[in-house]
Amino acid sequence: MRAYLNNNFGDDLFVKLICDRYPNEKFIVLGDSGNDRNLKDIANLNYIKTDSLFFKVINSICIKWQKLTNTYKGNYRNLFFINLFSRFCKDNIFIVGSFFVETDRWDHMFDEPWYKSHPYIIDCNFGPYTSEEYYKEHKRCFSMCKQVSFRDIKSYNLFSDLPCALYAPDVVYNLDSSDLQDDGYYLISVMDFANTAKSKEANSYHDSYKAKLLEVVSKLVGMQKQVKLLALCEEQGDYKIAKEIEDSLNSPYIESINYKDIGLDATIKLFKNSHYIIGTRFHSIVLAILFKKDFYPIIYSNKTENMLADIEFTGKSSHLSQVSNTLADDMLSNSFNIPCDKLSEYIKASSLHFTKLDEELNLIK
Repeated sequence: MRAYLNNNFGDDLFVKLICDRYPNEKFIVLGDSGNDRNLKDIANLNYIKTDSLFFKVINSICIKWQKLTNTYKGNYRNLFFINLFSRFCKDNIFIVGSFFVETDRWDHMFDEPWYKSHPYIIDCNFGPYTSEEYYKEHKRCFSMCKQVSFRDIKSYNLFSDLPCALYAPDVVYNLDSSDLQDDGYYLISVMDFANTAKSKEANSYHDSYKAKLLEVVSKLVGMQKQVKLLALCEEQGDYKIAKEIEDSLNSPYIESINYKDIGLDATIKLFKNSHYIIGTRFHSIVLAILFKKDFYPIIYSNKTENMLADIEFTGKSSHLSQVSNTLADDMLSNSFNIPCDKLSEYIKASSLHFTKLDEELNLIK
């Protein structure tokens, strides 16, 4: 199995969902030391650490060989091992999310030999992209897959003529949604848009975004409401921003919480027990919808916009570029307005991501 492993809540949750669905199967995943911190309790997951001296030496030899044979494209680390393991596994699964975003060096993430193993690609969105070559090359390689499932209709429409392509709502809607309660606190998913990994446009809105969150949290504190600032990916700066907001207001009503420290189950419970959610990270909004919480989405990416359009969300929201002009009262006044029958249909449809894999593994849900 391949996944983005960087102590990111959403991507770790992907891994958990796959392993929990197929408890009799053994999964192998490659990643650096420490990125398995919240995956260690998954009994059927074998996490192979690739930052050991052995792996580094082999990777170095592979790169030198590629350069000598004029086949080097600047491929990312561990390509040799990914392709090696794919030859010996029963199935190759890439549960991926927002992997297919075009960058200046998109070719360095483009490992065609792996596609020839006929993998399953689960729960992706495609783009943003600008070059026709990027689109055509991925379409050619996607055609080799047993299945490519997209989590938004806009992405699916780009590849709908491929027999292996399908659309289903985000795979996280398969998560158990029982045992909900309201403990009265406001849960706010924060992000660091000054992080250099984000786009230059997103970087430019960092200060206004942080200032608006400070205003909202200050208003809640004035109302004596408990606020939990949730960092879902410390490595991308979330926890730094949460602590900056907490330290600025210095109130006993504010608590900064780091997913990396508390783990998957405790983080899911935070969503289940919240009163109201302000979501920035994509899966904070997905969980707000799944758990039928009143929520306010801050949209920083088209993946969030497309997902909300697919579910026919008509509540208030803000794009990152507009958040400075949004009233704090508006951000705290949304009601859950998605029809129950629409949500039930949406949750049921999310299991389509697993249809072919269920058949192959003789698991009929």
